[in-house]
Amino acid sequence: MNITDICKGQLLLSFETVENLINITPDNIWNKKSGGFVFWQQIVHCITGSLFWLRTEKKEFQEPYPKLNIYPELEKEPENNLSKEQVKELLNEVKELGLHLFKNLDDKKLTELSFIYNKTTNLHIILGQIRHLQYHVGYCESILRENGMKDLKWIDKYDD
Repeated sequence: MNITDICKGQLLLSFETVENLINITPDNIWNKKSGGFVFWQQIVHCITGSLFWLRTEKKEFQEPYPKLNIYPELEKEPENNLSKEQVKELLNEVKELGLHLFKNLDDKKLTELSFIYNKTTNLHIILGQIRHLQYHVGYCESILRENGMKDLKWIDKYDD
């Protein structure tokens, strides 16, 4: 097993954890503002970050659902709500983007500078996205716990 396969496995596990979070969140919490943000907006924020950083083409980045004014960068309260299905569609888009990224990566290319930000490597970006996704999962989990729910089940697959 190489470093690239390990990174891919961990990133995919992070996406799976986000999907599990979406699935277990009750409707009465989904659109509720907690900890300063609407619950689903935290999830969209971390997914949008991955959409930005895992790109493989030098196109201008477009935030998802621009006409809905959902503010994925958490700069304002959203003017509209997103359903769980809409957020899952976005998550599926980023999963596909991640899989596409890894088709063209190997251990050597992981240590090359990223075309998105040429002061960091592809490996730094991938590890940063894993940390970012997991940070927001933990943040959302604390909101669920405050509302009487149990923690998400930890996924251990060890990149099989």
